[in-house]
Amino acid sequence: MVPEEDSLNLKFANKYVKRELTILKQIGLRLHLVKILGEEAELSSIDSCKSPTWLIMWPRYLEPPLRCGDHFLPIPLYRLSPSNNDEIYYDDICFWHEAYRAFHYIWTYGTGERYAYRQLSSLNSKLTKEGLKVRERIESLTRTPTYYFLDRIYGRSLKQEKARRCPSCGGAWIQEEPIHGRFHFKCEKCRLLSTTADWFS
Repeated sequence: MVPEEDSLNLKFANKYVKRELTILKQIGLRLHLVKILGEEAELSSIDSCKSPTWLIMWPRYLEPPLRCGDHFLPIPLYRLSPSNNDEIYYDDICFWHEAYRAFHYIWTYGTGERYAYRQLSSLNSKLTKEGLKVRERIESLTRTPTYYFLDRIYGRSLKQEKARRCPSCGGAWIQEEPIHGRFHFKCEKCRLLSTTADWFS
């Protein structure tokens, strides 16, 4: 399963992929034949924007963990840098993405709901700290402002939610209108996004 029809094109391959393809070719195997079987129903369209003005780390389900801030569509990781830069690795991004999805699954279906929710919503959680390092790296690679999403499910009242301040700098970050219909909070200084709570006690 790949995000785009040309995802396996050699222009996206780094030196390690090219080396392995050379070895396979030497032993007589050809892996360059690609047949498109159809679209995956649960995947969103991939963003076609060549130069997004900002990016959002939005790790959901089967899709890439990065979205265009202008259109809120997924961006494949191989677009982060020129393919001739062989020092670009995506391990830290992928490991963080998998950890985020695991905590989201535990929060949704598991028995460690409170712990998992703290990992997803707290600025001081280990998951968030790792995610903020990844955010800095993506911003450095792309030279594009990149925002980290802090989940928010539980609150006391809508009034208190609207009075929330940025958990990092303490500044005002509420938006007049939710960005993409979902992000009620955005701190440009700290590169953080969040929503108002869905459930109130």
